[in-house]
Order: sequence, then structure tokens, then C-alpha cells
Amino acid sequence: MFCWWQRISNQPELTGVGSTEAETRQLSAAKASLNEKELAHEAMVNHVHLLTNDQNVLIAQSWNVIGKIRSAAKVQFFRDKLMQKEFHVGGKTQQKVAGTTAELSYMKGLTTTYATQLATRGIGAADITGLNACYDGLQAKDAEQENAKKLQTTLRNERDTLLKDLRDMKSKIRGSAAICFRGNPDILNEFKTIIRKKSAKKSDTDTSTETPTAG
Repeated sequence: MFCWWQRISNQPELTGVGSTEAETRQLSAAKASLNEKELAHEAMVNHVHLLTNDQNVLIAQSWNVIGKIRSAAKVQFFRDKLMQKEFHVGGKTQQKVAGTTAELSYMKGLTTTYATQLATRGIGAADITGLNACYDGLQAKDAEQENAKKLQTTLRNERDTLLKDLRDMKSKIRGSAAICFRGNPDILNEFKTIIRKKSAKKSDTDTSTETPTAG
């Protein structure tokens, strides 16, 4: 696609009012850098969403294990309200990573303390292994996602900085064009602004409010 800053035939006139060919080429390089940064940012946004999906799977698996342990405790400590309360029998299911991780850690302690009693109700080594695997997996996935979110923010900030610089460069060259091509609307039309903004949906991991595009 033709871009106005690649119009080398008009470069002599632009140079005559202070916009050098080096500046024009710098603008083209900045546009390429912006496109690369935007692609990297979009890729990281998608990666964060995938990690969130992985977390949700682990959360569901965690509460399946926790629910089995609670059910075993409810039978083993039948009519013992204090013990059932200790096992959070009838408690709510958390949907967040922090709440789930906390409950997993708590259950790990209980399964150690009451291993013998729970074993009589079918809570065996496989269940304990599953409990530990959920805890370790959820912690690791949460740390991975937090790192990805930080990188996403860095990429977004770098993209926005490049966009600002690109706009400044374009404005400067358009100003030069307005001087040397004054009275020539056909050429001036080629220097009209072609940076537009389009709305972008917000996500739980991306706080940006727009996706910039630069022609």
C-alpha cells in the first residue's frame, strides 16, 4: 500500500523547508517498529487470556478434590459440627486464584492431621497427590500469568510511546508540506492525517482503552 512518506519525488521540496530525506526514512522505520510492537502486544494479550483459561481449569480441578475431602469428612465426622466446621463442610466454592490456593493449603494441613480418619472414607494417596498437584500447579500458573501481565503492560507502554513519536514526526512533515505545497491541494491531500483510533474491548488483563492504527 502506498504511503505518503514514501513519496521521494517530493523530497527536494520538503528538504528545502527543513524536512530531510533522513527524517522521512526515520518515519517509515518508526511505522515498521510500531507495527511490530502492536503485534507483540496483541500476542501477549492472547497469551494472558490462555493462562487465565488454564487457571480456571485448575480451579475447577481443585474444588473437585476439595469437595471430595469435605464429603468424606462430613460422613466420618457425622453430627460432629465442630469437626465439620473445621473442614468447611457446606462452605462456598471460591472462583478466584487466591481463595482457591488458600483453601488448598488449608486442606493440605487437614489431610495430614486426619489422614487415618479420612482414609477410612476413601481419601487415599491419589487424592493427596491430586491436592498437592492442584496447589503447586495453580501457584505456578498464577506466577506465570502475573509475569505475562507485566510484560503486556510494558509492551503496551512501548507501543504507545512509539505511536506518540510517530504522530509527532508526521505532524512535523505535514507542517513542512503545508509550507512548500501551499496552494497545491492535490499534493496536500496526500499528507492528510491517516492515524485513526478504533475502539478495543477491555479485558481483565488489558487496561488500554484504544488500539491505535497508523497508516
